[in-house]
Amino acid sequence: MPKKSSPQPAATWTPIAFHPSEYVAYMRPGTCTIHGHVREWPAFGGAATFAQLPVFLMPATRFREQWYWEYLVVDKTAMSPFDPRHAQYDRQAKTDRDGRFEFTAVPRGTYFLLTGPLCQAGWCTHGCDIVRKVEVRDGRDVHVSLNYCPPTDPPFTWPAL
Repeated sequence: MPKKSSPQPAATWTPIAFHPSEYVAYMRPGTCTIHGHVREWPAFGGAATFAQLPVFLMPATRFREQWYWEYLVVDKTAMSPFDPRHAQYDRQAKTDRDGRFEFTAVPRGTYFLLTGPLCQAGWCTHGCDIVRKVEVRDGRDVHVSLNYCPPTDPPFTWPAL
């Protein structure tokens, strides 16, 4: 009888160290506003809106670029907890009853916007996240649509938030 193979260990990544110099530009007061809307992807009817959903604005530093690729794209698990100082530069808003959100006084730079129907207490359950990279320039407002495409097999039901 063939020997049973053991499950493969989860792929891991080691978070980049915290470098305060990467965040200096994000600490300045800004002149921009990011206006956004979270809704169901139009091809799926576009009818669902997401009220009171947390939306996170995160500076696109080397750590966040790594996090985006390793965690969200490649689906690896962090080898060790990342330095909590990275999160102190993140901002959070909540969507209104129509799924709209806004960040004001945003300094120029590149950011990740993150939300998802399963976001809870500042962290999102992987698999239902919506992430979009945005570029902010001085004096220019940014308008963003975060479109959620629900899975169709098996049928998806929205969890209570």
